[in-house]
Amino acid sequence: MRYDVNGLIIKSENTAKSVMQPSRRVLDWIENIPRNHIVLDYGCGKLRYTLPLANRVNQIHGVDSTYQLNKTQTINGEMTSVFEYVEKNLDNVTVHEIGGDSWKKIYVDSAICTNVLSAIPFTEERINVLKNIKGQLKKNGKLLVTTQFRNSYFKSYTNREDIKDYNNGWLIPSRQGISYYGIITLQDLTVLCHEAGFLKVYGTIQGENAIAICIND
Repeated sequence: MRYDVNGLIIKSENTAKSVMQPSRRVLDWIENIPRNHIVLDYGCGKLRYTLPLANRVNQIHGVDSTYQLNKTQTINGEMTSVFEYVEKNLDNVTVHEIGGDSWKKIYVDSAICTNVLSAIPFTEERINVLKNIKGQLKKNGKLLVTTQFRNSYFKSYTNREDIKDYNNGWLIPSRQGISYYGIITLQDLTVLCHEAGFLKVYGTIQGENAIAICIND
């Protein structure tokens, strides 16, 4: 998605990580999803976790912005788009544009939302994302949410004049445009999940990451 912050257009697609940068904790969670589950990968990006999900379960629905799904980029070593890569290589994956209605007609057993919320500059929009995911979860469905709240290079941001503070994070310019990164601690993440309507939220910290498992009871 793209966001307007005081006239600056924030390109969240620039924060997507490659399939070569997975979290071991997320991969472990994926490996324990029952094979017959329908899974939603919200903010699927460059298919970092869509690919291991495709090797684990029978049906995956990836959701991301039109920009992310259509732009030519390196995906699993190929110069292609997300739409093209999925159509060519992943029979059990369907990708949907966030702004469309198709993914909101699908109810899933499990969902993941990894390092998505930190790229959203507005707190209310983070809550809306979690509400939308909750709305597609079946009863007792589980959502795994992760944020990275600590990294050594974060300190360098405070010393760069071209980087501006915004909502407990930074507006970061690059050749591709301006992106945003916000610090969301485990406490912050837990509050967001509760605000979205999840009553059962189980949080933990692993290294630099905050991890929450939310149950749609």
